Amino acid sequence: MNIALPQIGKTFQASSGQTQWLVLGYTMVIGIVLPLTTLISRWVKAKTILAFAAIVFIFGAVVAALAPNFTWLFVGRTIQGISTGLFMPLLFSVTLLVYPSNKLGTAMGIIAVVMNFAPAIGPSLSGVIVNYLSWRWIFIIFVPISIVALILILLTVPDVIEQTKPKVDLLSVLDSILGFGLLITAVGLFSTVGFSSVGVYVLLAVA
Repeated sequence: MNIALPQIGKTFQASSGQTQWLVLGYTMVIGIVLPLTTLISRWVKAKTILAFAAIVFIFGAVVAALAPNFTWLFVGRTIQGISTGLFMPLLFSVTLLVYPSNKLGTAMGIIAVVMNFAPAIGPSLSGVIVNYLSWRWIFIIFVPISIVALILILLTVPDVIEQTKPKVDLLSVLDSILGFGLLITAVGLFSTVGFSSVGVYVLLAVA
C-alpha cells in the first residue's frame, strides 16, 4: 500500500498525511479486532469466522477498488483490517490444534515463510502494478485470490476450537477496543504530526 500512496494522493488530490491514514486505519482496526478474536472463537466456529473474514476481505477489496473518492477508499481499506484481525490469530490457533506434534514445526515454518515472503515481495509487486496498471488493481487482484481462499476454507478447515461460550465482560471489551485502538492511532500519528503535538500524547496516555 505504501508504494501506491503517491498515486492515490494524485487521484483524489489528497495530502501525504491523508493517504497515510490508509495504512494507519488498517493497522488500527487490526489492533482492535485481534485481541477479541479468541473470545469470538469461543462463541462462533473457526470455519465460520474464517469464511466470514474472507468474505469481508473480498467486500473491502471491491469497495476500495471501485472507490469514487478517498473516503470510500479508506472505508474499504479499514474493512479489510477487520478480516486480517480475525484471520491471523485463528491461523495459528487452528494450526496448533490440527497438526500432530511431530509435524507442527514444519507447519509453523511454512506459515512463517509465507508471512515473511509476502512483505518482502509486496513492495516490488505493488510497484509493477502501479507503474503498468493502476493502484486500483492492488485491490482487484486480491478478489480472485480471496475467493479461492474462501472455497478452501469451506472445504478443508475443521472445527477444532471448542465453543465454551464464556461470559463476556462488556467493560473489558470496551477497554480493549479503546486501549488498542487509541494506542495504535497515537503511535501512527507520531509519523504524520511529529512529537510536538500534545494531542498525540493525550491519546497515548488514555490508551
